[in-house]
Amino acid sequence: MKHLKTKLLSLLLTMSASTFASDNINEYHFENNLGYSYSEGDYAHANVWGTSLSYYWNPISYSNNQPNQEVEFIDRLGSVTANYSGYKTDGYFDRLFNNLGIEMIYADKDSDHVFQFNYQWRTTEETYQPYYYDNKLEFDTHNLHFGYDYYLKDNLTIGANFNTHFFDSSYPYNADSNTYNIHSKYLMDLGNQQWLSLIGEYEYKDYENTDNGWHTVGASAEYYFTPKTSLKLEGNIDIPVDEYLSNKGTAGISATHYFVDQFALYAEFDYFFASRGDSQAYTIGMNFRF
Repeated sequence: MKHLKTKLLSLLLTMSASTFASDNINEYHFENNLGYSYSEGDYAHANVWGTSLSYYWNPISYSNNQPNQEVEFIDRLGSVTANYSGYKTDGYFDRLFNNLGIEMIYADKDSDHVFQFNYQWRTTEETYQPYYYDNKLEFDTHNLHFGYDYYLKDNLTIGANFNTHFFDSSYPYNADSNTYNIHSKYLMDLGNQQWLSLIGEYEYKDYENTDNGWHTVGASAEYYFTPKTSLKLEGNIDIPVDEYLSNKGTAGISATHYFVDQFALYAEFDYFFASRGDSQAYTIGMNFRF
């Protein structure tokens, strides 16, 4: 009888756990990203690493009638995110920075309005060659970002961002800047569990106390073969206000695959072209939801 009760209790516990899992396996409140990138060019190469942790007020919930990666966009999920990244270059000059930031997004399924606030604090060390005289700089920079998006439809948004980037008093040059951005996103349902995400944007960046600035036009297209797999093409071109400067830009391709709903791997290749030398970057990363 004792063995029968033990087996019966085990069966009930297993059934309860299975029921709980089936009700909650596709719902998550946290998302963690880990990534590493290596870039090389004519004058330097760089290593970049980073991580972020997001908490969503309402749970991330999956279904086969939407791509896993677009849950935040479709369900209009509000969140708070903490992030850290590091960056180290070697070449004509050596640079090391550490970046800490926090981002807050207010969004709600019953509202067509999305508000965003982002603050980033970066500590930087720069050492220029040659090394036989004092040419090392240490300074902090701060970045404030305010954004707004409006849902014209459930799958179509327009928005605008304002970004201000400023240096502390220890930086000897005046390089504070402001960036103004407008953008739009459209997610097309192609049927047969396939989608196409299209993004277009324009921004203008100016530097304080100078006549210099940049116009940037960018676009991306991400095709979802299935809810779990996508391929993305993106690019932008920077056009200087100063006629003596040359255009520069970026072209990239990336792929993402969710092996299960809560785990994905991604890889990306980017090519940067500029008058002072082209470069390319290779990125790998992973995404956890729990």
